[in-house]
Amino acid sequence: MYKRLSNFKRSLLNFESKVLPISKLQLFIAKNNEEQTRGLIGVDKEEFSDNSILLFTNVTGSVYFHMKGVKFPIEIMFLDENFNIIEKCELNPETGLVKSPENTCYAIEANIGFSDSIIKDKFLLELKKALRNG
Repeated sequence: MYKRLSNFKRSLLNFESKVLPISKLQLFIAKNNEEQTRGLIGVDKEEFSDNSILLFTNVTGSVYFHMKGVKFPIEIMFLDENFNIIEKCELNPETGLVKSPENTCYAIEANIGFSDSIIKDKFLLELKKALRNG
């Protein structure tokens, strides 16, 4: 018997995670296809706090990001191979849908307002360093 997607409870504990040393942000990394397909589906807002981000690695071509099964609004930033922000948009729970721009290599999902509350250059440099250092 299959569980309905809307009743699916999921934890961020399934993702690789680390705390970025300077910004103290909790970074969750969706590396494989399964993790990237699930994303924040079924995750509670309390678990994905304002200092949490979900990074999608190896985004290739144009990929759709949807909000079916996501319980709270998010913003998504699409980054190129040099960690430059290509596009940023906000998505509403259950109905949001966006296609990544062609040159996207990474995508970041965060709570609404995240990109306005950070110093983008310093954060993106810290993120780049954290990924390259494993």
